[in-house]
Amino acid sequence: MDKLVCVQDFKALAKRKCSQFAFEYCDSEGGNGVTKKDNCEAFLRYKIRPHILNDVSKVDLSTSLLGERVSFPVCVTPTGLQKLFHDEGELETAKAAAELGTGFVLSFWSTTPIEHITNNTKNSDRSWTVDLIRRAEKSGCNAIVLTVDYAVVATRYGDIRKNFIPPSTLNFPNLPVASADELEVGFINNMIDPSSNWSDVVWIKSITKLPLLLKGVVSGAMAKKAVEYGVDGIMVSNHGGRQLDCQPATIDVLQEVVKAVDGKCDVFLDGGIRCGTDVLKAIALGAKAVFVGRPVVWGLACNGSEGVKQVLTILRDEFKIAMQLAGFASIPELQAATDVVVTASYYYTGQNSF
Repeated sequence: MDKLVCVQDFKALAKRKCSQFAFEYCDSEGGNGVTKKDNCEAFLRYKIRPHILNDVSKVDLSTSLLGERVSFPVCVTPTGLQKLFHDEGELETAKAAAELGTGFVLSFWSTTPIEHITNNTKNSDRSWTVDLIRRAEKSGCNAIVLTVDYAVVATRYGDIRKNFIPPSTLNFPNLPVASADELEVGFINNMIDPSSNWSDVVWIKSITKLPLLLKGVVSGAMAKKAVEYGVDGIMVSNHGGRQLDCQPATIDVLQEVVKAVDGKCDVFLDGGIRCGTDVLKAIALGAKAVFVGRPVVWGLACNGSEGVKQVLTILRDEFKIAMQLAGFASIPELQAATDVVVTASYYYTGQNSF
């Protein structure tokens, strides 16, 4: 095919290069896919108003995540079963993120051991959870991300039709089972504790000094409560539309969450990022950084670590150009401006003053 020039090009090639099973797993959705679709389309409802005649000859895209500096604010969200897409799986993805100087989150369902990731890149069973956290600490991880929108597995029609069961060749070295051969019917739901509650946040904070992020917050009320429980960061996320359907798009609730936390913790956005202007909109509306999942997996399927680097580089370079065209030379400048991004309705509901 022609040269890969945008994120969507990688999706098209990944569909050709990886197995149908793998591609459909990555592309699956909760319910009727309303949330998954809206995550991307919602960005179109936001418009950018450039600040003109500013010097943008030198642009600094760097920022900090929980005290750790990254070269640009596009990071890798936790995505499981990556060896479905490449023999080295998560290791290739982590290498790409490390080489580009940005963040990477290892999934609970990783097919690569925690120790292999950190050494190469520089639930209901509480005893096992403690062990996993200790391994993360010992391996040099910088934070714990607690996914809170996964009390049970959502109804996913595609997975049901295909009778989704992970291939027996996959290993799960961070879980109490060694391989997919050991998976039993209902195993995934058995690994998830639907009785989890806010006391678990307190418990996790009591057993580790690592910063704790909550992933799966889509309202100001829940964000405010998370702050009250002392979380260090909030990831606005609806699980990429793979869990509860008909949730709001993440970009639509971002400002509400940012306002609710009132600067008491960092806010990140996960879901729907497909181009540089998406990144700019999220940062302008208060996100400290954005996290991407499916695009990274597409890159991994296309060309391993190099494919992931290509995807992240495209998003980084598009974001830089968007910054320059919008008139900003740094992220603090963009975040300080309050009139850069508005909803499309701003222009036809009388909200403007002209």
